[in-house]
Amino acid sequence: MRRSITSLASILVLFCCARRDVSAQGCLTGSPAIPGFQMSLLDKETGQFTFEVDATPKADQNGVDAGVTLATARLSQFNDMAATVRFSRTSVDMRDGSSYRADRSIAFTPGLTYHIRMVANLSNHQYSAYIRPSNSATETTVGENYAFRTEQANVSSLNIWGAFADIGSITACNGVAYSSYQPPRLIQLDGVKDFVEIPDHDAFSVNTTGELTVSAWVRPDTLSFSKIEGSGYVDFLGKGEGSGTTGQQEWCFRIYSQGNSENRQNRISFYVFSPDGHLGNGSYVQDPVTVGQWIHLVAVVNSRSTYLYKNGVLRDCDNYRPNGPSTCNPPFVTVTPTNGTAPLRIGTTDFSSFFQGSIKEVRLWSRALSTSEVSALYNGSVPSNGLVAEYALYGDVVPGGSGPNGLAFGARWLP
Repeated sequence: MRRSITSLASILVLFCCARRDVSAQGCLTGSPAIPGFQMSLLDKETGQFTFEVDATPKADQNGVDAGVTLATARLSQFNDMAATVRFSRTSVDMRDGSSYRADRSIAFTPGLTYHIRMVANLSNHQYSAYIRPSNSATETTVGENYAFRTEQANVSSLNIWGAFADIGSITACNGVAYSSYQPPRLIQLDGVKDFVEIPDHDAFSVNTTGELTVSAWVRPDTLSFSKIEGSGYVDFLGKGEGSGTTGQQEWCFRIYSQGNSENRQNRISFYVFSPDGHLGNGSYVQDPVTVGQWIHLVAVVNSRSTYLYKNGVLRDCDNYRPNGPSTCNPPFVTVTPTNGTAPLRIGTTDFSSFFQGSIKEVRLWSRALSTSEVSALYNGSVPSNGLVAEYALYGDVVPGGSGPNGLAFGARWLP
């Protein structure tokens, strides 16, 4: 049985999330009440490199004047700042030589988190800056090819990032610098609030072509999940939300928590649903699961049946409509998958439960992969025919290949 939820806007809380390579992780706080500047070390950067950080400006009774900066030596005064992005009164600007300016007027809202990307070039002592709200994939250019602060015009390296505030305060988290960026390839989810969301796409629905294949590598960090639903399970990858006459349920992967009321310890399932989201039909495996151990899962759906593979081997086949193959289990309940409008989510489906652990290499095909193709996929050979999206999961903007991009909320990125 599926539960409906309140609207996304009423429950969603955004947290910092950033791509990480050579990084100074954690948060810095800039405030007039804190003496001097807060700062953290980076690896010594020369030539051209990129710095990214999540910054949350906060206003006091006088507003806000705060920012983040890059420097080459210990920050003790404003003259030490080489490249700076500032939240000033009502708009965002950056230092250009002897003054602050911006290519355009960019308003901001105190209390919201913004992702800042700075590209610095030590060879010509210039930098560019881009900004976006943390819940948006669209960047706005603050300025391009601005000069380092006049007092820092000839620095040969940068190895410090910092936060400062004259008015109000700022919290800056997850600063990361990289020149030759090798992105991490998995996401770590806290089991409480973290998820990735990808917009609705017709190719993610079974009945678009009559067939669908979904694959993912999954590593649970616990066997007793804290945010469960129903009899004690977590829907950790799927497309569906709501229930009843307004439901948009389609399909999902599910893992049962230890101690669930149906005695389904360690069970991992794949279900298809009718839009109302009542009882679904699907396939499962119920083997011992080891915390911290990777599992490769592939669900294949055609017009009548579901097939579930674990680590490259077919483990279960079930008909969800009458007159399916006799080699598959008869339908527990008949369902009619329908193309709905719900987004694809990783880590949860409709916010009723959340997965604790890591997920990587989520891929979708608009056809049913064969047994030999699934085996080849498990061994690292990705079939390209019919591949409609792949999410390697290596940053807070989640590239989808030929599919739509997604956004990560609250997750950590690991190598």
